[in-house]
Amino acid sequence: MDIGELDQRITLQAPPVAQDALGAPTGAWTDVCTVWARVRGLTGREFFEAQQMQMEGSYKFVIRYRVVNPIWRIVWNGQFFEQQAPASLMMGRKEFLELRGGQLRGN
Repeated sequence: MDIGELDQRITLQAPPVAQDALGAPTGAWTDVCTVWARVRGLTGREFFEAQQMQMEGSYKFVIRYRVVNPIWRIVWNGQFFEQQAPASLMMGRKEFLELRGGQLRGN
């Protein structure tokens, strides 16, 4: 893959860590990092091959390799995506990392 294909900015966010008296999470999501990514929509065939349930607005995000926590969400163009497959498919010698995300509704 050519590094020039990473032409979109995405932000990885960690969930709130504070809890209210009932144990429900409170507070805001925290930005972990903003990175360059190649963003592609997934086809139904790709979902079937990955043995994942198809979700509306599912995308593949390829970034430079880094450690990514599977509970982090992806923010792209003001939209929020839950990771469907945690940090998968390392390409080459840990140069790139593929994340798959399904669009979250109501966030």
